[in-house]
Amino acid sequence: MKNLLNTLVALLTLSFSTAEAQIIENGNFESATVDPGNRWTGLTNGSTSIDAWIVTSGNIDYVGTWWLASEGIRSVDLNGNTDGAISQSFRDGKGLGLSGAVRHG
Repeated sequence: MKNLLNTLVALLTLSFSTAEAQIIENGNFESATVDPGNRWTGLTNGSTSIDAWIVTSGNIDYVGTWWLASEGIRSVDLNGNTDGAISQSFRDGKGLGLSGAVRHG
């Protein structure tokens, strides 16, 4: 699970960036209104505690330094107590509105 999440974070960070600007906001999950500390904090459906992201189903764990993140010190576990999903709306390099989601299960 940890490797899958690190891969997803790396893909989000790399796939949605350009030389001019990053398209995905907070793709490394570092910015939030909660601090998971050295463990994790559970977030439920509808939560917007991770800046630019919304939990769209189930629940997730917002992980601090509990394990090694692929970038920075924070990550997400999409399988909190149930299968969870997060999403974000963004604009591509030409201004087209898009929405992306990552889910478990």
